[in-house]
Formats: sequence, C-alpha cells, structure tokens
Amino acid sequence: MKIKNCFVPVILYVLLFAGLAVGTFYDYQISQTLTQMEDSWARFMEIWAEPPSLLFVAFSFAALAVYVLKQKVKGHVYLSVLCAVGGAISTYSTITRTVEYYSVEVYEMTLTKILSVVGTVIIMALFMKLASMIKDETLKKIKPAFVTVVAVGLATLVIISAVKTVWGRERFRAMEDISHFTRWYIPVGRAADDAHKSFPSGHTSNAVIIYTVSFIYDKLGDKKKAGIIKGLAILWVALVMFSRMVCGAHFLSDTCAGAIITMTIVIVCRKIFCKDTKSL
Repeated sequence: MKIKNCFVPVILYVLLFAGLAVGTFYDYQISQTLTQMEDSWARFMEIWAEPPSLLFVAFSFAALAVYVLKQKVKGHVYLSVLCAVGGAISTYSTITRTVEYYSVEVYEMTLTKILSVVGTVIIMALFMKLASMIKDETLKKIKPAFVTVVAVGLATLVIISAVKTVWGRERFRAMEDISHFTRWYIPVGRAADDAHKSFPSGHTSNAVIIYTVSFIYDKLGDKKKAGIIKGLAILWVALVMFSRMVCGAHFLSDTCAGAIITMTIVIVCRKIFCKDTKSL
C-alpha cells in the first residue's frame, strides 16, 4: 500500500487510539455527561445500527453462492449451498437480534421465530435473485470483494464475541454506582450476562463492516463512488459510536476498541483477499 493510500487509515487509527487514551482516564465521567437512556434517537440506533452491515454480509454470501454455482466445477453445488446457508444464518441472526433489541418479550414468542424463518427465506431469495442479475464478467471481477466481506464478517463475529465473553466489563447503564466501574484494559472475568459485555462495542465493530462496500467500487475502478462510500461509512461509524454512549451501553473506550479491532480485520482481510485493491 503506497504512503498516500495509507493517509486515511493512519488518521483514523490516530483518532481512535486518542479516543481510547481519553477513555482510559475519563470513561466514567464522559458516560455520566452523555448518557440519556430514554433518548429516542439512541434507542432507534440501538435497534437499527447493525442490520445494514450484517445484511450486506448476507448478500455477499448470496453473491458467492451464485458465483460458485455458475462455475460448474467439481463440488460447486455443495460449496454454493454452503455459501447460501451462511447467508441464511447471517440473515436470520440479523432479524432475531433486531427484534430482541426492540422487545425481549416479542423476541421470545414462537410466532416471532416462525416469521423470522419466513423472512430469512424471502430475503435470501431476493439476494440470490439480485446477485444472479449481475453480469458474469462483473461478478467475477468483484468476487474478491465479496470474499473479503464474508471473511471480515466472520472474523469480527468470532473475535468480538470472544473478547466480550472473557473481558466481562459491566455496561454503564447496568451499574448501581461507580464501585462497579472498571478500566477497559482490566479483564474482569467471564461475562455472566449481557450486562457484562461492555468491552468492546459490538455495534461499532459491525458498523465498520459497511466500509467494505467501497471495495466493490474499487474493483470496478470507480474511485469516486468508492471514496463517497468510504466517507459515508466513516460518518456512520462515528454516529453509531456516539449513540452507544448516549444510551449507556458502552463507554468511549469500548467504542474505540471495537472500531480498532474491526478496522484491523478489514485491513488484514483486504491484503489477503483483495490484493490488487489499490487503497483502503
């Protein structure tokens, strides 16, 4: 990656690590100032911030399923089905997570599970149809971008879930008083429940995935659209980070760490699967 192409990621890393440093000393005070747990905007973002990224991962699975099916090589059907199943799991998880954030009572209803399955089938059928409408030559050209998206999505899920589970940091909105507060760099132990999964921010981590949409346009050589998407993605991540602090779900350091982790995953996966993509 040339020096000029490193400018944006370097600036982002500097800002995120600066935020992490500030959070190291002022996490609790910042959350005390910002948190408004009944804020309607923050509540809206809590419910709807993740679906755009997660559904894009599902669509990438669908696109790969279509691509593999068209290759007609040995085992292509099985690999295509595997990709489609991956997309279905991602879609179902997105639907149920969104409903759970909206209402735990609704989430636990049997009817919700049934409707989630139906919704998954419909969405995946739509994704497969849309992917099949992409010209073969174009699909082949942007396939590495879809592989990168899927790799980023899976790696983010595994790493963020693992860290949350072993770190056990209590969320600000779950604390009775400051005696429950811990610094981000001190693992507390296995998380007993969701209230102890503050570090790092999963919403922020997933929000960063949307940045990979730009890789499609990079592959197509459309630098202008790629640049616009990258700019919008950075703005989106900043909004998600702020919303997570406003609703008391995360501290500043949680959101910065979440962004740093997934941003690093994006860079690594881009180098592995999108080697000829000129810039991040």
